[in-house]
Amino acid sequence: MFSKDILTQVDNLLSRYPIKQNALIPILLLAQNENDGWLTEKWMQHVADICEVPLTHVEGVVTFYTMFRLKRPGKFHLQVCTCVPCCLVGGQSCWNTQKKN
Repeated sequence: MFSKDILTQVDNLLSRYPIKQNALIPILLLAQNENDGWLTEKWMQHVADICEVPLTHVEGVVTFYTMFRLKRPGKFHLQVCTCVPCCLVGGQSCWNTQKKN
């Protein structure tokens, strides 16, 4: 599934970690980038096989970290800061306007 260039990067990552499982997150990031910004079950299984971990472990990591996507991303990715200072200057109204549109 990985291109030859990406497989070289995967091999490089695996050589850095004494335990293959420790390379899981960097390899998942490579897989996500290789698959147009999201992960399918097929890709997760491929990474699980490389890292010698069960698919359920990979799914747990993918669903825990927000940097991984299980759905194809849209053309644009909008983020609105929801911290207190941003909310005080109108961040919440910006978010509500975006949700309506």
